[in-house]
Amino acid sequence: MKAPSIPTAAAFLVAVALGQTLLTHNVKAEPHFCDLTVTVPQEEEITPRENTTAPCSDVVTLMLEGWQLDAESSDPDSTTCVYFKPAVTQTIMVEETQQGCCEGWEGLACDQPICTYTCQHGGVCSGPDTCTCPPGYYGLKCEWGGDTSGIGTCYTDVYCSNAAFSGYSTSYEVCCTQADAMSWGDDSRCSLCPQAISNIDDINNALSTGFAAADSHSVHSYATCLTWGRFHFRTFDGRHYSFTGECAYMLAMDVDNTFSVTVRDVDCDSAASCHKVLEMKLGSTTVHAAGHSIVFNGEQINLVEPFSRNGVSLKVLGDFVFLEASLGVRVKWDTESTVYMTVMAEYMGKTRGLCGVYNYNPDDDFKMINNEIAVYPAIFGNSWKIPEIGEHCPDSAALPHTCVQHSDREQAAQLACGKLMQQPFDSCNGVLDPQQFYEDCMYSYCTWENEEDREVALCTALTTYSRQCAQQGIVFNWRGPGLCEKECPNGKVYVECGSLCPSTCATLNFQQEPYCSGDCIPGCECPTGTYLDDGECVQAEACPCYHRRTRYESGETIKQRCNTCVCNMGLWTCTEDRCASTCHILGDPHFITFDNKYFTFQGVCEYTLVEDYIDNKLSISVETEVCGSGGAVTCAKSITITMYLSTVKLKRNQEVTVNGIDTVLPYR
Repeated sequence: MKAPSIPTAAAFLVAVALGQTLLTHNVKAEPHFCDLTVTVPQEEEITPRENTTAPCSDVVTLMLEGWQLDAESSDPDSTTCVYFKPAVTQTIMVEETQQGCCEGWEGLACDQPICTYTCQHGGVCSGPDTCTCPPGYYGLKCEWGGDTSGIGTCYTDVYCSNAAFSGYSTSYEVCCTQADAMSWGDDSRCSLCPQAISNIDDINNALSTGFAAADSHSVHSYATCLTWGRFHFRTFDGRHYSFTGECAYMLAMDVDNTFSVTVRDVDCDSAASCHKVLEMKLGSTTVHAAGHSIVFNGEQINLVEPFSRNGVSLKVLGDFVFLEASLGVRVKWDTESTVYMTVMAEYMGKTRGLCGVYNYNPDDDFKMINNEIAVYPAIFGNSWKIPEIGEHCPDSAALPHTCVQHSDREQAAQLACGKLMQQPFDSCNGVLDPQQFYEDCMYSYCTWENEEDREVALCTALTTYSRQCAQQGIVFNWRGPGLCEKECPNGKVYVECGSLCPSTCATLNFQQEPYCSGDCIPGCECPTGTYLDDGECVQAEACPCYHRRTRYESGETIKQRCNTCVCNMGLWTCTEDRCASTCHILGDPHFITFDNKYFTFQGVCEYTLVEDYIDNKLSISVETEVCGSGGAVTCAKSITITMYLSTVKLKRNQEVTVNGIDTVLPYR
C-alpha cells in the first residue's frame, strides 16, 4: 500500500485531534469575572469650612449660630472681625465589592487565560495553564513534536519509548505506514502517527502525561482576521492572500446579520496617505471610522476619554483604537492601514466576507457571497463588493505579482524585505514563519514607483510582522534612524509592546490589575520610572494630589482641622495630632457641642457638661436656675470643674471656691 503523504497524514491528524479537543476541552469564550472585596480609604466630610466678616460686637450672636472668631485674621484695630465655621472631616475605611478576573484569567474582559509556564515552539496560552500548539507540536508546553523531516526511529507506543525495530531508522512517512507504528521521533522530538489517534484510551493517557496529538489543543475561544497595507489579508483560519480591490468590501459578517464590518481604502495615490475607512454595524449601532474621526450613530465623538454606549465601548491605547461589543466582536485599527477583527467562538462556522469562514479549515475561506468556493483571490474579493448607492466601482482584475509586472523593482524589494530574515527579526523566525510576510512585503514594495512610498510599504510590512511576534511573546526593538523611526511627544518613547494600563500619576499608588499585561499595545508611552500627568512624563516625586477636585502640586499643603497634610508622590501625608474642640454655653441657656451642634435646654438642675468616663480624670457640670422677669427661662448659676482630686466652682460676680473654700483671684 502506498504510504500517505505527510500533508495527508497531518490533515488527518489535525482533523481527529480537533474532534478530540472538542470532546475533552471545549474552552468557552465567555468572560470569567469574580467578585473581589477590597478596602479603600474614603474621606468623609462632616461640615465644610465657611468664612464671613461681621461687626466684632456680634460675637455672641454669631457664636450662637455656630461661628468662631478667627483671631489671627481679624484686625485688632478694626470694629469688623473675621469669623469661620471650621471644616470637619474624617478618613474612614470602607469595603467595596469590585469585579475582577477569576484565578487563571486576565484581560479587559477576563477572557485571556494565564499560563504559569511558557508555551514553546510558538504555542499560545488558550486556557489556564493550557497551551494551544502549532501544527506538528504537542505536549503540556508544546515541547514535543515539530519537523518530521529527516531520519528517526519508529515506535509501537505513543511515547516514543518502545522501539518497533531494533536499530532501524526511517522517515516519519515510511514509519507511519507500518501497521503497528504509533509514533516517530529522534533525540529531540516525538510525533504521533495518524493511526495512533484512533486509540482513544492511549490518547487520553497521553494527554494526562503531557503528550498529545499534534494540534490537539487547537480550538481557541476566538479567532482574529488581519488586513494591513493596501492589499493584504489573513483570514480567521490563517490563510494569507492579496487582493487589489478599490471599492468597499465586506470584511466580515455573520450569517444571522448580528454584525457586519465593511472596509474601503481611500487616498491611495501615495502609500503615506492611504488609509482604511470602516463601517461597523453592531446590532442597532453603527460606527463609522476614518482615521481618527469616529461617528457613533451619526454623532461625532472624541476619544480623549473612553466612550461606552449601547453595549459598545471605544478607547484609544497606543497606536490603536479599540472597539469592543457585547455581541462578542472586537475591532482594533491603527487609523492607517491595519485592522484586526476578532470574533468569539460562538460565531464558528457563521462568518462570511474577506475574513473567510471561521471553522479551522482554510480551504473554504474563499467562499463567495453565493456560497461557491472561488479559486482566485480576485474573484473571491469581487464577490464581496458593497458599492454605495449610485456608485459604479469596477471589479478588480486578477493580475500577476507586482514584482513580475515591475521586474526592475524586484531586486530592491528582495534587499528591503530580506530584513525579515535578518537580525533582530530572525529571533522570531522559528516561531512565526516569515515567508508569507516576506511575499506580502515584496508585493507591496513592488507596487509603488516612488521611493518614499516603498519605504512606507516596507515599514508597514516590518511593523505587521513585529506586532505578530510580540503577540507570541517575542519582543525586539528594531526601529532607528533611517528605518521606520517613530517620534513621540512630551518626553515619551516608542515601545513595541506597551501595557494595556499605561503608567500614570493617577495609578501610581495602586497595584496593577492582572488584565494589564494581557495584550501588547505598541505606541508612545512614558519611559520606565516616569508617569503620565496631564500629557507630560514626570518623576513620581512630581505627581500631584487632588482634594475636592482641586489640584495640588507635590509639596503643597492643606489643613484638615488641626492637622497639616503634605502632597507627596500623589498621596496626602498628614500629621496625626489630636485636635482640640470647644463646647459653648451661652445665654438662657444655649448650647453648642464639640461637634458644633446647636440646641437650647431650659432645665433647672445640675447637669454634666463633660466627663472623662474612662479614667474619671475630669468632670465639668453646670447648675442652672430660673431667671428673667417671667420665669420662663433658665440661666447658668455656677460651673463646677473637678480634675483629679481638686474641685473648682465658678459662680456669678467672679466668685470662686477651691475645694469648698472661698478664694480671691488670682489664685495659684
